[in-house]
Amino acid sequence: MVSASDSRSGGHGFDSRPYHVAIALAKQFTLTLPSPPTCKMGTQLQASNELVFWGISGAALWRHSYADTETALLRTVNDILLSCDDGNISVLTLLDLSAAFDTTDHAILFERLSTNIGLDGNVWAWFKSYLSGRTQPVKIDEHTSDNMPLKYGVPQGSVLGPVLYTLYTLSIAETIKPYSVGYHMYADDTQLYASGAPKRIGELCKNIQDSCESVEAWMKANKLRLNSEKTVVMYCGSQQRTQPVEIDENTSADMPLKYGVPQGSVVGPVLYTLYTLSIAETIKPYPVGYHMYADDTQLYASGAPKRIGELCKNIQDSCESVEAWMMAYKQKLNSEKTVVMYCGSQQRLKSIDNAPICFGNAKIIPSLTAKNLGVFLDSQMNMEKQVNSIVKITSYVLRNIAKMKKIPR
Repeated sequence: MVSASDSRSGGHGFDSRPYHVAIALAKQFTLTLPSPPTCKMGTQLQASNELVFWGISGAALWRHSYADTETALLRTVNDILLSCDDGNISVLTLLDLSAAFDTTDHAILFERLSTNIGLDGNVWAWFKSYLSGRTQPVKIDEHTSDNMPLKYGVPQGSVLGPVLYTLYTLSIAETIKPYSVGYHMYADDTQLYASGAPKRIGELCKNIQDSCESVEAWMKANKLRLNSEKTVVMYCGSQQRTQPVEIDENTSADMPLKYGVPQGSVVGPVLYTLYTLSIAETIKPYPVGYHMYADDTQLYASGAPKRIGELCKNIQDSCESVEAWMMAYKQKLNSEKTVVMYCGSQQRLKSIDNAPICFGNAKIIPSLTAKNLGVFLDSQMNMEKQVNSIVKITSYVLRNIAKMKKIPR
């Protein structure tokens, strides 16, 4: 046994804690105890182990081999994230105990191993032998006290220490269940959380306070102490987006953003596409083709030159339907940037009248070229303007490369 000095006491052993330095053989032996060997000790420990991790999870039956810090965090974090997705807020409390492993009462632990867990005979006697007969001196400078029997604490640094402490605090879950809070316990770490709508924040806090008081009362009765200085309370929820308005040197206060998706993000276009997904239903009744990509919508109708009036009528009707949908869903069709173009061979284009397309209060004059999704299109679809644009950009880059001096090796 060695003692851990508290640095706050100047290196003197005032905070002497028993620390179990186990040899490798002893650790390997205790590691096999939770597994299901054929002996009665292994069978009883396996049964008690299942009960332990059912109690601390509050919901699921977890074996010791699958219980670690990752699984301990998984349920709590998942519950809070799901609550945030529903627009709720969560109150998370992380309870901290003062020297929890060091203040475990052996007499209470032995009684619970027998009564609550059901260990008896040689198994119960083995645990009593494992903890009994330990002594510890206290050393201050060059002065060492006599060895005193240890009636409290489970060996830290051992395999069984956390298991024994978990068995000791198993009944603490019963003090939390009456309150409408979620909980998860892992060794001496206890997490309490309550979720609900922001308007219920007072009720959530009251439930957390009541459960904390119940836990504190249980700890006092079982010779443990809740460390209020290290206990943490945190409000969890999604952050409301805000935005100020700046004109010259004047900036307004931040106002909540109730509209818009983040531009420049990966999710922004996806969210907008989902928002406008039903716009396709307003186009389908008309004999026009359509394609939507983010906020770019393309409508087109094809037919013989003599049917140009019918084609224009179909395009106008579908545009009016789209505009009505946008007004209903707080969108606005920009008629100034909307482009109409008649496409076909030069001979066919000469045989039709380039009449404007009218819908609502907009009158769109046909254009000979248009930029669509970054590509220049023209009425004859020969991509002449697109090719000229690429050649111009490429020539500019090549001239700049030619001006560069030879880079030395």
